[in-house]
Amino acid sequence: MTWRDYETMARPGPIEYGAAVSFNWRPEEERREIRRLSAGQKLAVGGYATFFKKPHPYKGGVDVFMPGCFAKTLIQKSDVRLLCDHNEYKLLAVTGEGLNIWADDVGLSFKVLLPDNEEGRQAYADVKSGAKSGVSVGYHLVDTEMKTIEGHDVRLIHSARLGEISLVKKGAVKEAFAVCLDDDDRLDRPYALTKSQAGFESAAVRFRETLHELQKAVAERYA
Repeated sequence: MTWRDYETMARPGPIEYGAAVSFNWRPEEERREIRRLSAGQKLAVGGYATFFKKPHPYKGGVDVFMPGCFAKTLIQKSDVRLLCDHNEYKLLAVTGEGLNIWADDVGLSFKVLLPDNEEGRQAYADVKSGAKSGVSVGYHLVDTEMKTIEGHDVRLIHSARLGEISLVKKGAVKEAFAVCLDDDDRLDRPYALTKSQAGFESAAVRFRETLHELQKAVAERYA
């Protein structure tokens, strides 16, 4: 087992939701859209990097993050990076320098101030449009337990060292999500939701992703 266990799952990427359908979707149009979506905004996003007690597929099996599994990382204030697509060359922030993380009864939440550069504006636009509003985590297992639940082997993750959080199209824990924050949102205060609120927010994000994918499919069909 390497130091990083990724829980990401690939799928075709969604596109912008909320804009008129373009029948000539080109890179320059995408660049204009990035500038529009990030214009005048504090480039801050937040959400839940993962949820606790949510079974999710991993390497042909089923994993479950248990409450408190990232406690050691938080207590020791270990360095955690924010990446795009688990790509080390797409570093967006680190803890202590723009990225804040917390754990509650729901899961692992985060807030981050993205850099005001091309990469940061692209990430902000991707989150806002729904292109990359999923979140995934990179971690090293420390303490696990195998259980058989309803005939399925399930790995309960009691302790893991968190290495990074990534903005992705969709993570293995499908409920995990990222949203753009208001300019007056305090980045030093937890992104805290009740389980029902988190479920509603996650469903809204998934709905936006679906509309975004539909727009991309129509644009490509008639390009």
